Amino acid sequence: MNIVSIINQNGGVGKTHTATNLAKGLANLGKKILLIDADPQATSTDTVLEIGNEFTSVEIEEFQRKVENGLPVFKALEDVVSKQSPEYDLSDTLNNPEKVKKSIFSTRNEKIDIIPSSMRLDNTEKDMIDDKTRSSVDRLKFALKTINDLGSTDERYNYDYVIIDEAPRSDLIVTNSLLISDLVIIPIKMDRKSIKGFLRTLKTMILVQKRNYVEFDFRLLLQMVNRNGNDKRMISFYHEYFKDYIFNQTIRFQAKPISDADLNNEYVIDKEKTNVAQDYLRFVNEVDEYFMNKG
Repeated sequence: MNIVSIINQNGGVGKTHTATNLAKGLANLGKKILLIDADPQATSTDTVLEIGNEFTSVEIEEFQRKVENGLPVFKALEDVVSKQSPEYDLSDTLNNPEKVKKSIFSTRNEKIDIIPSSMRLDNTEKDMIDDKTRSSVDRLKFALKTINDLGSTDERYNYDYVIIDEAPRSDLIVTNSLLISDLVIIPIKMDRKSIKGFLRTLKTMILVQKRNYVEFDFRLLLQMVNRNGNDKRMISFYHEYFKDYIFNQTIRFQAKPISDADLNNEYVIDKEKTNVAQDYLRFVNEVDEYFMNKG
């Protein structure tokens, strides 16, 4: 089981696209994938479980009824929006790692399962800290051990890859992910904010390594690359100074296939005739080759 975390403490760099398209691309290669959505925004969950993006007229009417019946506006809105969320999610896994099986859901692709996320994840770190009966930093470790045990008797849980889509922050959930990761992928855009996010992420990684005496490898993935002078300079910069820690493949920016995929909960990599899909395909092959060479 190869474990990959997708992390950058700056938002808007394409973490979810990286996670979902890596999962789909590896599945296309015949690999069995467990995608873990560790972001309360639950975008990976919406994509792979095909949860609609539109706030429908039926939901608006339901919201209005709840408010008219005296429910506070924010609570009413949360109830309606959360209604499509799965019954169990990563919050349940982190609170009870031995019961992780309840939080694993099949998707439209028989090669991809998911532990989904929801807004409940916002409160999970506090629950983990308050629970004095077990360590707060190795919940995912125990959950994956349980999955490994399940996989020894049930082929469904015998995963080749675990891919974790992280929220853009540093918290206990990120620490849990880093402690079990074989490879950390840091998506980066060609701007100053991404450099700051990369530096914050790197500091977090170093801190986790020092405190817990663990080692994990990382690679940078240059995302949303345009054909202009600035982006070309930034690509040269990263390859010159981080050449041992950077994927050869960059992901070009193509607005229409990406926005279409977002709107329809599709995988960009499935839009085979587009440049961005071809980029993701080569990136997927590079990740798989990394682990094959690692042995």
